[in-house]
Amino acid sequence: MARLLIPLQFKRSKQRRPTVAKVTELVNGDLACYITFVDNKGKSFNLPGSFDFCAKEKLT
Repeated sequence: MARLLIPLQFKRSKQRRPTVAKVTELVNGDLACYITFVDNKGKSFNLPGSFDFCAKEKLT
């Protein structure tokens, strides 16, 4: 199972993150797989994650 790994280069955000959200986009970047989520209120969130996420095409 893939999990979110936040590299040390990224500052912790004070923004509240949703506990339930839908993955809408995966972007394979240089430092991480960048994941875009949309929560049940329609708000979008972007988080870095493990490269394992970008390897799984069926998440979006």
